Amino acid sequence: MSEAFTNEDFRIDDGKLRLAKRGYVAVLIISRDTESVDLVKKLASLNVPQLHTGYLDITQGSNRKVVVMAKSTSTPIQSVPYLGFFVDGKLKIRYKGNTDKKTLFDYFQDKILESAQQSASSVRKSDTRGTVQAANFAMAKSNAKANGKVLPSAAAVGMIPYNMPWRSDK
Repeated sequence: MSEAFTNEDFRIDDGKLRLAKRGYVAVLIISRDTESVDLVKKLASLNVPQLHTGYLDITQGSNRKVVVMAKSTSTPIQSVPYLGFFVDGKLKIRYKGNTDKKTLFDYFQDKILESAQQSASSVRKSDTRGTVQAANFAMAKSNAKANGKVLPSAAAVGMIPYNMPWRSDK
């Protein structure tokens, strides 16, 4: 089910529209017409892993304030329906493509994967060795479980425990 957002869920920060909800969120900004309501239902039924969906009905209460706020940003809302993809509260892209279910599913799945890869890349470049090792450990551990083998923690990342003899020492 799609989450109903209100104008209180949005703010302007650094000249950009921001959403209070974290994670990957597809928000459809609508007015109450049949096309928009059908699109909300379609979006809610996508079942893309990690994707939250929601809508903002600008005809309800003071939700129209979001459109007014966005006028001063680099991403003004000029028409509805307006489908925005937010990553950790930041508007990353406005979707303007085909609205059939398969196209929407593929698009958001690709954007989530792309965003995750960019995040992982920036972590590797800027983070310490320990964090990268932890990420490698988690990946190796999940790969080991997927292959049906349970490896000791140290062996999962290619490390040999200090008390384990080398093959040549046996």
